[in-house]
This record gives sequence, structure tokens and C-alpha cells, in this order.
Amino acid sequence: MNHQELMNKLFQDKKFKEAYENPPISFAIANSIQELRIRHGLTQSDLAKLVGMQQAAIARLENPGYSIKYLKTLEKIATALGTKLLAPKFKELVDEENTHTEKIKILFASSAGNFDNLNKIKTAENSSSLSFNY
Repeated sequence: MNHQELMNKLFQDKKFKEAYENPPISFAIANSIQELRIRHGLTQSDLAKLVGMQQAAIARLENPGYSIKYLKTLEKIATALGTKLLAPKFKELVDEENTHTEKIKILFASSAGNFDNLNKIKTAENSSSLSFNY
């Protein structure tokens, strides 16, 4: 069984699919910390020294299983109010997402053979009626 076949089989399970598509906030936070640390070429020990912590503390923050009590409480409140708690993101990661989104918009506009659609996309985006993300 190759990777794609395994993923297809796993996605048949509704619980797996939901968890994959909407990971817990603790996973999103842990992943953001780890991704940005690695992107900056730092070990957990290096980052710990920079912020005045022990390496073990950084390891706990990068562990999605390490839950913070108030975070679970905030998730319960969000659920009760019919909404979803979003993980905070580091500016560098947000800027990168925005850059990807802009590139997609430009590719979409230019695929029509001219850039008239780009103005339409920007106008629609300002009115919150059109959004392109991947």
C-alpha cells in the first residue's frame, strides 16, 4: 500500500478526516512554534536560551499533547457560543500565507489572458464577497 492509498483509506473514517482537516488548537500552536524555530535554524536548546527557558519547556510547547488548562476552557466557551477558537499565528507565518494567497489571485487573474480580472478580484475582496485560499 502506497502513501496515497493509505490516506484514501484513512479519510474514509469520518473522525480521522475531521481531525485532519480541523486539528485541535494545541496542535496548531505547537506546529507553529516548531515550524518557525526550525525555519530560523534553531534547536530547542537554542530557542530556550534566547527566551530564558529550559529546553524541556520548549519541548513541552512543541508537544500538541501538552495541554494548557485555560486553552481547553476557551475551546469549551467557543463551542458553547457556536464558534471556533483560532490559534494565534506568528507574523512571519501569516505574511507567508498572505503571499501565497496573493500569488494565487494573480495567477487566477492572468489565466484569463489579461489583468482585468485582477481588478475585479481586488474589488470583490474589499467587499468580502470573494476569497481565494489554498
